[in-house]
Amino acid sequence: MTVPFDHRALDAALARGDTRGGIALVTAAADGGNAAALFQLAVWHLIGDPLPRDLPRA
Repeated sequence: MTVPFDHRALDAALARGDTRGGIALVTAAADGGNAAALFQLAVWHLIGDPLPRDLPRA
């Protein structure tokens, strides 16, 4: 079973400036196999915001 990914919680964290918290939410869901969270991490690594740009990892 995959870990759920709550886009609303991510949006709320980022809106209040809690980038670390948002990254932690996405990373936890991605580590649990959630495809949407894995995609979100890939996009962040591709564009370099809020995570450093890392094309091989993306």
